[in-house]
Amino acid sequence: MGRVVLLIRGGLASLLLGAVTFGAVGAQSVPPGGVSDPHADQLCVTCHRADQAELGEAAVPASACTASGCHTDAGPAEIQLSTVQFSHRGHGGDSVSVAMACAGCHSHETGGEPIAAGTDACTLCHSELLRGEGGGDCRYCHNNPTFEGLTSQGLAIPHEELPWIQGECVRCHYDVAEPPTRVSAARCATCHVDRSRITAAGIGEDLHPDHTGVGCTGCHAAGDHHIVAMSSAVDLECSQCHVRAHDLDVTASFPGAETCNGCHRPVHQDQQRLVLGVFPDITAAPSEKFLDGLTCRSCHVGRPTPAGSGAAVATSASCSGCHRSEYATVLRWWSEGSEQRQRLSDVYVSRAEGALASQASDSVRTLLESARGLVDLAGGGGGEHNIPLSHRAFVEGVERAAAAYVVAGQSAPPRPDLGRLPRMGLCSYCHYRVDQANLRPPSAAEERFHREVLGVREMTRGGA
Repeated sequence: MGRVVLLIRGGLASLLLGAVTFGAVGAQSVPPGGVSDPHADQLCVTCHRADQAELGEAAVPASACTASGCHTDAGPAEIQLSTVQFSHRGHGGDSVSVAMACAGCHSHETGGEPIAAGTDACTLCHSELLRGEGGGDCRYCHNNPTFEGLTSQGLAIPHEELPWIQGECVRCHYDVAEPPTRVSAARCATCHVDRSRITAAGIGEDLHPDHTGVGCTGCHAAGDHHIVAMSSAVDLECSQCHVRAHDLDVTASFPGAETCNGCHRPVHQDQQRLVLGVFPDITAAPSEKFLDGLTCRSCHVGRPTPAGSGAAVATSASCSGCHRSEYATVLRWWSEGSEQRQRLSDVYVSRAEGALASQASDSVRTLLESARGLVDLAGGGGGEHNIPLSHRAFVEGVERAAAAYVVAGQSAPPRPDLGRLPRMGLCSYCHYRVDQANLRPPSAAEERFHREVLGVREMTRGGA
């Protein structure tokens, strides 16, 4: 009876059949740094049967695997592959149109490679998991991603530290390659001498019943699963917004964000921070517009000047193009409200920097630097890209400047009134100007309009 060893290679799990006895050949030990395959010393015809068996190219029927002295119990009942546990014996059963055999998943390249079942075979049947129809589907294989991806502007995206990414992979990776289901006729020539006769006889026929002992990837090419396209909030294409730069025409292939970043400080990085919610020392809070599937090009539709290097801009028409016409004023309120709060926050932090510069300890300097960083990021990135997060950054920047006074042994001056945190469903989410903090109660008609627009049963004034 055999046992199953779970191997992890490059983040993908593969199943290796091990410790199997064939006649006088016993289980082999695993040498340091390598994997020993107990099938390595067997004749091809031990497993491969029928025509061309001596070449190791014939099918491997299930009976060859379950023969006496081999896997008589058809392997373990349950298997854990990556993060998925499933029934191993009779896998698929009546739930799939193609009958599954041992060789369908367990195969090896010609030669002495160990017999293994990787994920290429899985995706041929479970291709719906690769379409990104549900963000959580990606987690079946990409469990706890540990890498830090970079945006086109060099902004690190620490996947493990951003909980919203776990269920929303398709917000960034919105187009990925699916495994190929078509089979090239050239693959038939691997086993069949008269390819033209075989392909002619196979037109319109389901060839799976005659190939149950052949590995899925023996005919189907291994799935080339990779990112095809990313959200423009992550990967920026200069030509989408800029027509000319440095007296050169900007195209899809030139100059490209990487080329521009070679000379310029990575532009739009602050905007990316706001849209994606990747802010230093503040819990991740991506823009709700981004989570709803909007990209940079969803709003920045105004065409740049052909004769200059001006960029495409977002205008009120961008809002009213999708929403009701009344939304045309919201963008202006967001921009003006963000600019007001930036000025108030900047004045407060600047005064703290001037008052504490001569006696600043390391602790005071750290607080002032972080306060300045938050205010500049929120202001430079454009608060309208993520009003709740930019508001929190302004408030937190002021609070850290106030804390610097206390650490320095001084009383902090009164903080500016930045208003309450705007949240979806609150009046302050749209009416964001500082002078709109004390709105009159809406009339019955106005309240009905707002409930209809927001899709809520009741409205709440203010915020926490």
